[in-house]
Amino acid sequence: MKTKFFAFLTGLTTLTTVVAATAPAQANEEIDALMKAFFEFAPTQDHKEINEEAGLSGIKEVNIGGALKLGQDIENLEAVFLGEVAGYTTNTLSLGDQTLWSDIKAYNELYDGPYKLGTFNSKYNDGVGSLLDIGSTVSLGSFKAGDLLNFGVSNEDFNFSMSSAPTQFKGYTLAGFEDWLVIGIEDSMGKFSDWDYNDTVFAVKVGASVSSVPEPSTIAALMGVSAAFGFSRRQKAKKS
Repeated sequence: MKTKFFAFLTGLTTLTTVVAATAPAQANEEIDALMKAFFEFAPTQDHKEINEEAGLSGIKEVNIGGALKLGQDIENLEAVFLGEVAGYTTNTLSLGDQTLWSDIKAYNELYDGPYKLGTFNSKYNDGVGSLLDIGSTVSLGSFKAGDLLNFGVSNEDFNFSMSSAPTQFKGYTLAGFEDWLVIGIEDSMGKFSDWDYNDTVFAVKVGASVSSVPEPSTIAALMGVSAAFGFSRRQKAKKS
């Protein structure tokens, strides 16, 4: 009886070990595939923006008008670092009071004139922690449908979030990875910005249903435009 019982425990332990080892392996395979898919459209030496020009298939721009509203429960929200070319600026990416990565700096591969910038190529990962490796992940915990994800960026000059400055963020989806949202960030504002959205790029697995929630000021502005448009149409109708 003891022999059978210990054999059962051994088999159970082995099964648990296999399951535990398989889940991370599957996750890593998905992230590797995501990185490979994104790299096809990543900024390069000759094209500094995420390449979503008309005619290209496999990538689609998603409007970000504010904080992201989840359309489903997520047991473990995961984010993946895809690269940066912020130059001398080092950004910190956060979600509420959680810091995803601070002093973000990837290997300096790409050039801007005489200066080397960052990279989106995982072959330059050093694996020793001095730089942030492409494909680095962070788990942000569980969330419920309807929760808002308000990612924020701070550096030595600026501090903003999706809700306070939605135009600093661009979203993208990749064919075959529709449950992931790739987010490109412009880390400078106003006259200091070049609007290339490559200063920090990451992806977050939000599920297939996610939407942006505009700030009240944005909603008011949209309502104003709508009202003005309606007034204009009424005026034209009266004249006719």
